[in-house]
Amino acid sequence: MRSPSEVPLPSSPPRLSVVVPVFRGEGFIRRSIEDLLSWLTRSGASFELVLVDDCSPDGTAAVIQQMQDQCPGVIRLLRNERNMGKGASVRKGMLAAEGLFRVTMDGDLPYSLDTVGQMLRMLEAGADVVIVSRVHPESRYLINPRMFYKLFTRHWLSRLGNRIIRLVVPGVYDTQAGLKGFSKEAALHIFSRQRLNRFSFDPEVLRIAQVAGFRIVELPVVFHYESELTTVEFASDSFRMIRDLIRIKFWEKQGTWKRGSS
Repeated sequence: MRSPSEVPLPSSPPRLSVVVPVFRGEGFIRRSIEDLLSWLTRSGASFELVLVDDCSPDGTAAVIQQMQDQCPGVIRLLRNERNMGKGASVRKGMLAAEGLFRVTMDGDLPYSLDTVGQMLRMLEAGADVVIVSRVHPESRYLINPRMFYKLFTRHWLSRLGNRIIRLVVPGVYDTQAGLKGFSKEAALHIFSRQRLNRFSFDPEVLRIAQVAGFRIVELPVVFHYESELTTVEFASDSFRMIRDLIRIKFWEKQGTWKRGSS
């Protein structure tokens, strides 16, 4: 990792906040932080790195704390007092962030970091929300050979799930990719209203953005396909997703998602 003297202190406010939710990340989070700091420093934008530990039972928080001590003012550690889920962690990080633009990504960095630079340029050009799409015609997969036999089955199951999600979030072809960017205005509006704590928070976030009139742009991505949920997890999560999609439609009808509403 770059020494503290090589990592620039963020301006106030920083141009970019990178929010990373982490759970059981002791085995990979140090390398991820090192890669992020290296890329962000080269990017030239002032930045902060906000890591949200979801009450990991391993040494995740200790690793992040150690790196925060090495880079004070650049790395920020937030911690849930109990395990809350990815949606709750992203919400906490987005609302605590200070950047003019805010990007959230998975802690194992399954996407090319150069995509973050593309996101930032699109946000600076006027997009309110930028999301990567793994089904974009220009997207590419880098696949671990042990995943070959699962790829097509999982792909078609995912496409079926997305068809159901599009009944609630029309026009968005990949709601679940873990790399999304927001302007400050969009982040504060969306995440102050977002409620779902686990993986179905993604369609909730995007539907709030649509109802509020924020412009969403989809971006192709290079995706590192290393692992996936088991079939049992995928099936049980699908049932939870359907339940949560019903909740999203109910909350939408309450009329509090439009800009200017309380």
